[in-house]
Amino acid sequence: MSVNYNGRRYLDRFLQSVLALDYPPACYRVAVVDNASTDGSVELLRKQFPQVCLVQAGRNLGFAGGCNLGIRATASDYVALVNNDTVVEPSWLRALVEVAESDPRVGLVGSKILFLTPFLDVGLETLAAGSAGPSVSGAPALLLHEARVVGCDYDKLVVRAGHLAASAEAGRFVRTLAGSARLAVPVTRADAPATLELTVRAASSRNDLNVAVMVGDAEISRVAVTDTPRTIRLEASREIVTRAARDLINNAGTRIDGGGRFGDRGIFEFDHGQYDRIADVPALCGASVLLRRTMLEQIGGFDTRYFMYFEDVDLSWRARRSGWRLLYTPHSRLRHVHAGTSGEGSPLWAFFVARNHLFWLIKHGTARAALRAVSVFYVRVTVRALRAAVSRLRRRPGPDGIVELQIARSLTRYLPGLVVSRYRSPRADGAGRWTAVGNEGPASA
Repeated sequence: MSVNYNGRRYLDRFLQSVLALDYPPACYRVAVVDNASTDGSVELLRKQFPQVCLVQAGRNLGFAGGCNLGIRATASDYVALVNNDTVVEPSWLRALVEVAESDPRVGLVGSKILFLTPFLDVGLETLAAGSAGPSVSGAPALLLHEARVVGCDYDKLVVRAGHLAASAEAGRFVRTLAGSARLAVPVTRADAPATLELTVRAASSRNDLNVAVMVGDAEISRVAVTDTPRTIRLEASREIVTRAARDLINNAGTRIDGGGRFGDRGIFEFDHGQYDRIADVPALCGASVLLRRTMLEQIGGFDTRYFMYFEDVDLSWRARRSGWRLLYTPHSRLRHVHAGTSGEGSPLWAFFVARNHLFWLIKHGTARAALRAVSVFYVRVTVRALRAAVSRLRRRPGPDGIVELQIARSLTRYLPGLVVSRYRSPRADGAGRWTAVGNEGPASA
């Protein structure tokens, strides 16, 4: 089952992969919950995929509410949730079910989630012009405007080492790099030559630089860089690409503790088998997870107050607290665009990630961690608001704290109910208010 909101651009590739599973067709059904899309998603589904069960929400219920609606529209022993911006491998579902069937105490099973394409391991080593040695370690050396492989339209550059800061110029991130930096650059194919395009400039006008460009362990060029942006195209042979291209991990289970410290296990690591064992994990990512029906009947569905992000961690935590096991399996694999709907780094993404982290802490974190996080947040918002008011009185530009003010408004609205939820869960029959098909949405968030 997948939840879709204006994801028409992903649906054909996604559904083609799901309909090609090596699982008996009579034993599974593909369902898509559409959250009132306006981009022609429903028309595409009806015309090109009539075999897919379409559940129309009528309005945007978010990921949490959409999942609850889809779960209640099915009656199977298991419900497999998978994002519409993914491409699954043929054995994706079979591997999930096999792990769930191995132990009746397993309530959730998660997959190894990789980013959409392979990535080139690219290194940038800077030398001061006329010097035989590297630039000062840790000091700003390069400003990176862009790094891409020509012909690959997956915009997911990752700085794996040497990243010092980032700023926005003309709507794009400009990254400040140390003298030694490693990048992961998306590439369409791992078995073909590639043209690497870099746009860089020196971080200081006082020093011209020579930059050695590495692909894997092979130096493919050494170029001169000044404080004026320069676009460089470099060729990497098929042999070099084959050695340097690797899959990049998005999620191999989720880490979380009572202090609210969390993260995707393995994120931005090259996949060299380090997460190739089935393992119990604290939480699982909703981008690809198998849910046992009896577990859902016991603990209820997703908390719709989250709308999107952290609802999977919330469900995982409640399941573990109720005695269910959560297992990650590397044998179920898929590729993920990541933040395909919300846009990573967008104000929408920032709002829900920051707000929902506080939601989770209030519901499940230690009392000390929850109180500290909420207090620090309100103090920070108050100080920012006062500074903005003073700036307006002086007719000067003030700090932009729109997202934080929106979070404060939403947090204040939901705070009493979240505190109650800390001590009292909803009824297990699914009739609990916050696990029903919710009435939350962007307008009320």
